[in-house]
Amino acid sequence: MVCHCVFEFIGSSLIFNVRVVKFLTPEMLLEVSNMSRNERNQLTFSQLNIVAKNLRTTGNTHYNLKNYSKAIRAYRRAIDYLENFWNVTDKDVEERAKVLESIYCNLAICYIKLGKAPQACNACKVGLAQVVTSHDDKLYFRYAHAKMMLGDYNEALRLVGDAEKAGAVKNACKHLRQQIFQERKESKGREKAMCSKMMKGMDEDKDTEANAEEENDKEV
Repeated sequence: MVCHCVFEFIGSSLIFNVRVVKFLTPEMLLEVSNMSRNERNQLTFSQLNIVAKNLRTTGNTHYNLKNYSKAIRAYRRAIDYLENFWNVTDKDVEERAKVLESIYCNLAICYIKLGKAPQACNACKVGLAQVVTSHDDKLYFRYAHAKMMLGDYNEALRLVGDAEKAGAVKNACKHLRQQIFQERKESKGREKAMCSKMMKGMDEDKDTEANAEEENDKEV
């Protein structure tokens, strides 16, 4: 908002353009989604951080209601606001990293719930690139879960170890590790059964060809 103030000095006029900074009210937070990126960058980081945290809370509410797709949309909007905001100080950068890490952690579990392992892996990877906070054990744990879903069992086991080192609950890590071992065992069993089936099929083809040759010999 711009105000024009006129000051009289010895028969002459001097006009000042004074820019008034507005503080965000709860009602105004709803308007941020309609702002362009340039308009959002006119806000302070503290103002935008409030918006991002409110979106994180909204995402958490959707997650608890098992509306994972809606939760993802809220988290991704918060991420977009924070990652594309340039008006920050060194202190703001640290705070932004902490908030982003927690949001990426929440985003990862939503993708896991939807069975979207590649997206979950990417969320964990980006989250771990932020400043390490108390959430990194959860990120490692969810990264391991997503890798297991992709069948990358060795990497999944390594990440479970990282989760333990970062302070994850040992019982949860023990359970996931057992799950990974079981998944790997079943995967190898399926591969073995498939190979046996293929070999059996090849043997049956050979028998069929041999029988056909015998019939041809009889006809001659």
